[in-house]
Amino acid sequence: AFQWSCGQFMMTDTDIGFYNTIECIFTLLCQLGGMLIISTLVSTLSGVCVMWHLEMSSQKHRKRRLQQFLEQNHIERRMYVDIQRQVMDRERRPTKLVEGDVDALQDLSEPMLQKLRVEICRPHIETSPLFWLWFSLDPGFVHRMCYYGIDLTVHRPQDHLFSAGDKAFHMYHIIRGRYAYCNFSEFNGSENWSFPDEKWLSEPALWTEWVHVGTAKAESALEVLRVAADKVISALKDCQRNSRNVTLEYCNAYYKRLVSAMPSCLPTDLTSFDYSELIGSMSQDTQITVGVAAVDLAQDQQAHRSWLAGKDTYRGLDRLKEEICKGKSTVLLNDKGKLERFTMLVALKIQREDGKILVQLLKAESDQCATKPCCQLPGAKQTQGESVRDAATRVFRQKLTLLAGNPVHIQDNTLNEKKDSNDYGVPTKYLKTEMLYKLQGPPNGDGIQDIVSAASSVHRKINGYESFSLKSGRVTKDYYAWMTEKQWHASEKELKELHASGNAQEVLGHWLQEPRE
Repeated sequence: AFQWSCGQFMMTDTDIGFYNTIECIFTLLCQLGGMLIISTLVSTLSGVCVMWHLEMSSQKHRKRRLQQFLEQNHIERRMYVDIQRQVMDRERRPTKLVEGDVDALQDLSEPMLQKLRVEICRPHIETSPLFWLWFSLDPGFVHRMCYYGIDLTVHRPQDHLFSAGDKAFHMYHIIRGRYAYCNFSEFNGSENWSFPDEKWLSEPALWTEWVHVGTAKAESALEVLRVAADKVISALKDCQRNSRNVTLEYCNAYYKRLVSAMPSCLPTDLTSFDYSELIGSMSQDTQITVGVAAVDLAQDQQAHRSWLAGKDTYRGLDRLKEEICKGKSTVLLNDKGKLERFTMLVALKIQREDGKILVQLLKAESDQCATKPCCQLPGAKQTQGESVRDAATRVFRQKLTLLAGNPVHIQDNTLNEKKDSNDYGVPTKYLKTEMLYKLQGPPNGDGIQDIVSAASSVHRKINGYESFSLKSGRVTKDYYAWMTEKQWHASEKELKELHASGNAQEVLGHWLQEPRE
């Protein structure tokens, strides 16, 4: 009877012959298994159909409500169609989940949730040298920032990250996706949309009362990390003293660099200053703190992979730390978390009204050093804690005392060059700021072509050019000449060829005696 009832449920043949109890049990099990499989399949399909029906009903209800709203407000037909098209397009594209979408995360303890946020944020914030600085000084500060002041957001195409004229409250990091930026000109009201490659946006919001001067919008699905400016200030109150002092000095350096921008190159939401330049403008004590912390972090990282590091590497870092403490080297962690030494140079490109440039042809490191041939713009190394403007003023005051006329600063151009250091095992970055000056004549309107020569009391022929000293006194080792851009680069190339073919004395003699055709 049981076999017959199962056959009725399964709609199979009930007249199945079997010859013993085992065959009977096997037949019953097959019928029961088939019934379970078919019933499961039917229930699953029913559930899917019900869910699909409910979803379609919900979408239809949302569309009807949207249409009703647009019709009641008498929306223009073109906008009516655009709104509906965008709604349908966004419904088809799934978005990445963020923390607020996962209710189960509310059951985590605060320490575990903080670790989770640090783990999520760390790969992205480590692309900023500022966060590497905080990591080296106070890791706990970064952990608190990840928990209280950093969040991840997802934007769909055409969403605005920020709009021109709005007050800025966040710094942004583009994790994934493409965005467009428009800097709205105050003069003509034009819109110039671009697709920049910058990943960090609106850093001035952290250090100033910043108002967005442009609009950024998503061109594709955009994942963004936001750093809240007010949370940075709150977290600084509880961080270590070294970290707080360095951050405050970084803030001052950033603000000075921001307000010193030339009218021809005003800062925007995409503006990012060279991190090395900001560290180089800090006080010597702060630079020592930053450098020692960077080396300590690098040594800790190497300790975790000690099987890759040799004794020479450790000794090189120890020597480097000694140089930092003596104030002879400036070291930091770059945007990849790697050690980097840097030297800051300032060169003055002083141009006369006729287009010729002031070029230095002889130099000496000091009054006791021998004279060396050169072909370069007048300049000097920036000392620790010295700004670019202060370094330029020092060059005018110490090296170009007799320069007549009024040099007017036009613009700056920053050039970077990297070289490997065999002594310490870390690369050295040379940060050169080339400052363009236009040399205007005196108020009486006379030309300035011969004023420098008349003011200088020492003249000589160098490589065929009439050269002169710009320091008072008869004993001088620095000589300059006016050249065109073409003459300057040709002489520079010629001097390199001389250095490659002869010793220092031969090069100097050739440089001083060769006539210019």
